Amino acid sequence: KTTLAEYLQTLTSDGQGSVPATYGRGFSGATAAGISLRGLGSNATLVLVNGRRVAPAVLADDAQRSFTDLNTIPLEAVERVEVLKDGASSIYGSDAVAGVVNIILKKNYVGTVAKVSYGRSSYNDGSQPRASITHGFGDLDKDGFNVLMNLEKRKQGAMYYRDRTDRGTVGLSALVTEGYDPVGG
Repeated sequence: KTTLAEYLQTLTSDGQGSVPATYGRGFSGATAAGISLRGLGSNATLVLVNGRRVAPAVLADDAQRSFTDLNTIPLEAVERVEVLKDGASSIYGSDAVAGVVNIILKKNYVGTVAKVSYGRSSYNDGSQPRASITHGFGDLDKDGFNVLMNLEKRKQGAMYYRDRTDRGTVGLSALVTEGYDPVGG
């Protein structure tokens, strides 16, 4: 897992309605990612950073449902994540019907971390190069400040179903029952 969204989307309480970074059919673009607790949609899950509300993603999912883009939060800056799976609408309002995800950031990050990774599918497509550098300085207790900077670059290569030639009639079974055999000619 290379992003906060990838970690959160592995939770058992994350269900239908999440916006993965690979979802390219919506209006939110192929880089935004959101979480949907209890399958109620990403707009019904309240995402907080250090207990405070976060501005929604620039483009709403399907041009209607606003959500918090988890890919704007660098994984290196996260100390822990608290998940409240119960509907907490009485405390947080109607945007927390499915639950609350509170992302707690590191308060005193000092040092530099650089990471480079590369991945690809078993079909040698869908390459995913990633590089990040995180730097922090200043002691919050001693100096009264702490600055954390993060720079990330990642790219997701294309993966096409048409390149999966070993799948036989997967996805074509409806055509075969209508008398068309795309494999046999």
